Amino acid sequence: MFIVRKIVLLLTLTLIVFSTSDCTKYPNKMKEDPKKELQSESDQLLLFIDEMHDKHGFDKKYLAGIFADVSKERVEKAGNASIRAIPRGRFNWYAYRDNMVNDRRTNQGVEYFKKNKDALIEAEKRFGVPSYIVVSILGVETNYGTVRMRYNALEALYALSFIETRRSNYFKKELESFLVLSKKFNQDPTLFRSSYAGALGIPQFMPSNIDRYGIDGDGDGYIDIINNHKDAIFSTANYLSSYGWKKGQPIIEKVTVNSAKSKKYSKYVSSSACKSGKKYSISKLKNAGINFSKSTPVNDNLKGKLLKIGVGNDKFEYYVAFDNLCVIMRYNNSIGYSMAVNYLGGRVAKNINPKTRAFTGYGREIKLSKK
Repeated sequence: MFIVRKIVLLLTLTLIVFSTSDCTKYPNKMKEDPKKELQSESDQLLLFIDEMHDKHGFDKKYLAGIFADVSKERVEKAGNASIRAIPRGRFNWYAYRDNMVNDRRTNQGVEYFKKNKDALIEAEKRFGVPSYIVVSILGVETNYGTVRMRYNALEALYALSFIETRRSNYFKKELESFLVLSKKFNQDPTLFRSSYAGALGIPQFMPSNIDRYGIDGDGDGYIDIINNHKDAIFSTANYLSSYGWKKGQPIIEKVTVNSAKSKKYSKYVSSSACKSGKKYSISKLKNAGINFSKSTPVNDNLKGKLLKIGVGNDKFEYYVAFDNLCVIMRYNNSIGYSMAVNYLGGRVAKNINPKTRAFTGYGREIKLSKK
């Protein structure tokens, strides 16, 4: 089946390569109705190449050439691996946390901070995002830039744009951004490595996010989040800042509940940290029997959401999530991911002693020296 697909695709690309006039464009009916669903992979590719030529001035022969050797099998293998990696069953915070955060990753985060301290402090001053959160995201995403990307970015984005159908429109836009960026910085798009979904570099940005939030941290005129750690640090901080990071405010706090007041506090439990549910003031939650640690003072007027988080064996803990947690969830829409970033950040902060107070979510504020 794949051999047939490959032959058809190559024949289609041949038409592009040997065409030198506007007659290679699509029939007027197709041009007038670009939203019409295209059943053929080759038709979709023809339309995409035509649009890249019209919008961005790409040479059609050039695009046909780079698409000629994409491998569906390699990307399908990546997709299957990602599906197998999705946790099954009820969420267990302790299990997720222990899988994501360990002593080795924490120690590597401490060393990463020491090595990139000047860039991290500069980014924190500019964007208001705690340096330990930036370090933590880079640690969770690519183990501070040490993880080798297994997939060819062009192949990954191609397959998700023209073969897989669930989010093809989204990935076509990412493929477009990827090619435009490659052209802008005079790079060969066939040489980039990525995740199975086309995420790039130390912070694992999708191509469109490099365009929107990428920062040239060292002022060399080039945004390089793949090899340049200062660019990666500044870009990550800019991303979080752009989505509304609130300087000096907490992320998520572990709380205890007064069982005698269960009728009061239970009605405040939210099913979602960000998408749905109402936020309540800390004073209101306290009056309902929610107890905050005295070592992690939170302004009574601040609003948050009360969450009931599974910790295994049908046991639960209670947390109050604030707006900054939702900012992290814009990076990855997973409560577990965001809590792990916060938790790892707190562990790193305890060792590297940044000036910013670390709200760790496990019951106490970490007060650090200026070392």
